Amino acid sequence: MLTDKALHERKWGRFPSLDRVLGQHPVPSHHYGFTSVSDNIFSQLTRLLEVAATVQEHADVVLAVTDTKIAMRLPDDLDNLAHQLHDASRVFAMHADFVDRLRNDVQEQAFRIRCDAEPQQPNAQ
Repeated sequence: MLTDKALHERKWGRFPSLDRVLGQHPVPSHHYGFTSVSDNIFSQLTRLLEVAATVQEHADVVLAVTDTKIAMRLPDDLDNLAHQLHDASRVFAMHADFVDRLRNDVQEQAFRIRCDAEPQQPNAQ
């Protein structure tokens, strides 16, 4: 089992500046559901990716099904899985768009801070 420090590094390691700013802030509780046994978006995404990876890795097994009842129901399950994956991709796209806009705002703010910190040059006449 990983230590808390190792888990923290695994989560924030690729984002060192964000870690310094947000690493000690908790994930907003509304993402975890109403109780500790409630399903949450993080668990849902993990399970969805596990199912999708299993389907992709073992597509030959799916294609080899000979039980008529199962074979007739498989397209519905695959359609449901595809829809859930598309929904998840839209959630990721929404977050990516927000992060892109925030990055632009941060770049503008950093430029203003740098300009304000630089000594003003007197006008040469």
